[in-house]
Amino acid sequence: MKLKAIAATLFMMADVHVYATQQNQVTTDSSTPDAKTQQKVETMPIESTINQVVAKDTPISEVEDQDDRTAQEVIMDKVGAYIASNGLNFNNEDTRVYSAYAKVAKSDNDNNTMNATTLQLAFQEAMLKAQAELVNSVVSKNLTKIVFENHQDDSSNKYDIDNDQLPGGGDGFWSTMSSLYHKYVAIKSNDLDKELAKQGVDAEKIAQDPMLKKQVAFQKMLIEAYKNAYLEVAGLLPLKTFVVTKDNQQYVAVIALYSEKIRALVTDVKSGKASSIHYQKGLSINEIVNKSANVLKNDFGIRIVFDERGEPVILSYAQFGYQRRGSANSLDIAVAQARAVAEANYANFLNSSMTTSQLTKLGRESAEYVFRNLTTGKENIKSTNNLINMLDSEIKNTASTSLSGVQVAKTWRYIQKGNNDAVYGVVLAWSPTSMHLAQSVKDFNGNVYNQAQQKHNADNKNVANKQNKQNSKAIVSESEDNPYLHQF
Repeated sequence: MKLKAIAATLFMMADVHVYATQQNQVTTDSSTPDAKTQQKVETMPIESTINQVVAKDTPISEVEDQDDRTAQEVIMDKVGAYIASNGLNFNNEDTRVYSAYAKVAKSDNDNNTMNATTLQLAFQEAMLKAQAELVNSVVSKNLTKIVFENHQDDSSNKYDIDNDQLPGGGDGFWSTMSSLYHKYVAIKSNDLDKELAKQGVDAEKIAQDPMLKKQVAFQKMLIEAYKNAYLEVAGLLPLKTFVVTKDNQQYVAVIALYSEKIRALVTDVKSGKASSIHYQKGLSINEIVNKSANVLKNDFGIRIVFDERGEPVILSYAQFGYQRRGSANSLDIAVAQARAVAEANYANFLNSSMTTSQLTKLGRESAEYVFRNLTTGKENIKSTNNLINMLDSEIKNTASTSLSGVQVAKTWRYIQKGNNDAVYGVVLAWSPTSMHLAQSVKDFNGNVYNQAQQKHNADNKNVANKQNKQNSKAIVSESEDNPYLHQF
């Protein structure tokens, strides 16, 4: 049931908008101090955009829009304006920007005790929608390639696909899938047995209904497409988050980037190799995360920046709410939960939260849902809240990825005005330097070290014995005096 919930929610994409970007066209915010410097760097243009969206020293202004728009309409406009003003709405298969939003669940009580927690969950829901749209895009692209390369048909029942529908994303996903399905079932009947054999299906065991054979073959192909898409997709990077509150409603939106260069970085990180991606020298990790709580409370998920050596640093932001005068372990719970979410961010970003068998089952559930909708037109969408709880559980169960070298870069607390509520936040950091340090500790051989120390001590003892025979003066060393010695 959990996997079915994921599969069903993959297609709740009416509110998700897909934009593509070209890596060779990046608009730099002229208000950024180092904008001109970033524009001069041609080897890694997309990172100039990535670096710009990291929280700046100045607090994020909270603009109150006095108009008749709803909170949902305001956040959609904010996202669209940001994408347009930063030149992120281009068309490129290898680099895409996805945006999605989610409504923040209202607390049962009148205070804001759980506001930080529900904001965190809403961000995760928005990221899930963006990830689902990414999967759908990969499936559309791969399936389109297979259908067009292997199933060209010049017969009278040929079904043409509008080029504007490909590769298909957002609202265009269903029209693309419908076009592919109709084109596929229009192939000549004498090709079916061969096609079914490719999919591992014995055509003789299927009724001689040609349409049934075509549907089975298409469904098998769809399952394989989703399986490969889940295995392939990794590295969806959050660029920007928005939070809009209006008329007692609150929404969280995320803008995320997916590119081949980020995927290359993810591959390097997962394999423990030094990253092939470098950029102009930036700030140290401490300088990067040295922001006020008023700024950090607006950041969720993964960010990528570059340190003083020009090496990539993967930051993970998370937070959790608690009552300052609540139970004795209220803060402890918030600390543990924030850390767990921050670690889960890494697992999700690296696409390491599920096993191959789980992903295969997930691909089958997704394909069955798509096929059922294509053939019947009926959708069976599960509760979004159930999806969040289920997928969050899946990620937490496997959040201890093979990623080594993750360190706590910053912890912070934010006291909400006018009540007893507070937010605990944490920023984790990974860099090639911290990875190599962790690997050195892991490879440390205590026996070899002890043997070397024993030899070193023996050599020193021999030298000391010779010196003592020549000079019998005592050598004394001592610790510093404790200024509070008599206070004890």
